[in-house]
Amino acid sequence: MKELEKAIEAYLVKRAASDTDFAVKFDEGLQKGKTIKECCRYIEGEARNYASGSCVCVPDEEVYGWAVHYFTEDKV
Repeated sequence: MKELEKAIEAYLVKRAASDTDFAVKFDEGLQKGKTIKECCRYIEGEARNYASGSCVCVPDEEVYGWAVHYFTEDKV
């Protein structure tokens, strides 16, 4: 598993443990076939919008927000 996938999974699991509303959405997303791997692909795509040439810097909070968005929205 890539480092990004590990970090995103750890964040989402921790968030689900402390936020019951998110936990429900996260579980629903997983049951609908959403995956951490696909979530990371979504994040990488969003990060490309910030790119200047081949370089991109995105705050952690933004990245984790995209991960939450991926699992809470029906269509991303």
